[in-house]
Amino acid sequence: LALLIFAAQLIAHGGFDHVIGTVVKMENNVLTVKTAKGNVDVRLNEKTEITRDDQKAVAADLKPGTRVVVDIPEHSKDKVAHSVKLGVSKPIDTHTHSPQ
Repeated sequence: LALLIFAAQLIAHGGFDHVIGTVVKMENNVLTVKTAKGNVDVRLNEKTEITRDDQKAVAADLKPGTRVVVDIPEHSKDKVAHSVKLGVSKPIDTHTHSPQ
């Protein structure tokens, strides 16, 4: 999943284009996502659905570094997000384990 998140930038699927990457910033209802091919700005509005683990989330949850998948209707000229799905980061294990 992590590889998928970072590998693609804009992919069409199911009537939507997908912007996949990490949040750079959220400002004035514009979400900037860092993708493998550069930054992409998408607009959010009152209809944009924001979720984390299939639970409702809010725009304040879109913090820099958060992994996201943004669905935009195909051929949308104004890039208004239909939905934003937030990823969950797993903690990095900093302990080294020696074989027994």
